[in-house]
Amino acid sequence: MEDSLVYKNLLEVLNLDNLSDSQKTMLLDKMVDVVNQRLLIRVMDELPEDQKVVFEKILEKDEDNIKEVENFLITSVPNFLDIMSEETVKLKDEIINHLGKNKK
Repeated sequence: MEDSLVYKNLLEVLNLDNLSDSQKTMLLDKMVDVVNQRLLIRVMDELPEDQKVVFEKILEKDEDNIKEVENFLITSVPNFLDIMSEETVKLKDEIINHLGKNKK
């Protein structure tokens, strides 16, 4: 999972340098799952029906085919990288807002 675009994007956006490697991994794995779920919802709205069928077949093949999934999305959803960035930033903002509310 550490090679995924979402994982790398979260590392950059959240600046988690002060955490241990194991803490980073645990936290980022959970955040990647959230972003991936949100991406899936948005991508399914963007894809035409015939592409949805192809995408679903790719997803059904194997859980560890992240590169194939990413390649499909990048080529089939022209604004996929923008969507990924938007969802990553949204999650980051939600986390920051939540942490800010808990400090009060």
